Amino acid sequence: MPRLKVWVWWIAVSCVLALLLMRTDSDVALGLPPVAAFLVWFVQVALGLGVAIAATWWLGGFRAIAARPPLFQLLVGGLIGSLVFAPLSLGLEAVFPSPGEDSAEGWLDALEQSGGVFALVAEWLQLAPAYLTSWAILNVPPTFAAVGARDTVADPPPASAVSEPEPQPEPQPEATSGTLSALSKPLLARIPAAIGTDLVFARSDLHYLQLRTTLGSTTLLGTIAEIEAEMGDHGLRVHRSFWVALSHVRRVRRSASGWYCLMSDQTKVPISRRRLSVVKDKLGVDFVRDSPSGD
Repeated sequence: MPRLKVWVWWIAVSCVLALLLMRTDSDVALGLPPVAAFLVWFVQVALGLGVAIAATWWLGGFRAIAARPPLFQLLVGGLIGSLVFAPLSLGLEAVFPSPGEDSAEGWLDALEQSGGVFALVAEWLQLAPAYLTSWAILNVPPTFAAVGARDTVADPPPASAVSEPEPQPEPQPEATSGTLSALSKPLLARIPAAIGTDLVFARSDLHYLQLRTTLGSTTLLGTIAEIEAEMGDHGLRVHRSFWVALSHVRRVRRSASGWYCLMSDQTKVPISRRRLSVVKDKLGVDFVRDSPSGD
């Protein structure tokens, strides 16, 4: 079964939360038609989560953060997102004021009415619990996908087929190999050992990366830019959302829907029009590359 795309889940979560907030906090957008009120809440929720997505994506560029556990990265990204979103939320409240907002009902309302930095602090304290909860909900499916992404790992050979290994000289690294040392590659080091680091292609999904190796697949926090930086000349970005390992490209062809790379696992990775000239210069077109095994 195909995994749910993170951006689709983002839209779905925003819709559900907008509907819930319409029922539980009717002050905002009061007097608007239901559809308009829903749109007000949807924009606020989607924008808020989008800020956290951008913050997490930005944090991934710092190696000290990228090397930390995913939950830590998500927590920091959520906290930064909530801090950035607080002034935006105040702006939305100014556009859609709530009835009776001039009367302070608690110490947070009184603090907000003080204005300036106090208003920002009060706004953040009010929105942070719901904001971080929504952020956690958004990241539940990708997190579980990352934990359970070992379902396509290749089976080991039968015992009868395993013979005593003969002494061999120390292997030398091959420049054309898709497998690179994970010790010096922070993102590669986070790939589960069961599926190896022989990457076939990578796909960007908001602040996540869906990685496919010769042995399986996984989902990690990261960006296409990280893959490009770590893999260097071993791969090529062929689309805004796709990166391919050059050693696993079997064909570059054109179909009715556009150009694509046929990979060693038979996946068709789309090539964007903007990147087509780069792909042609690097690989050429109308070729068939045999797999190492001769398949």
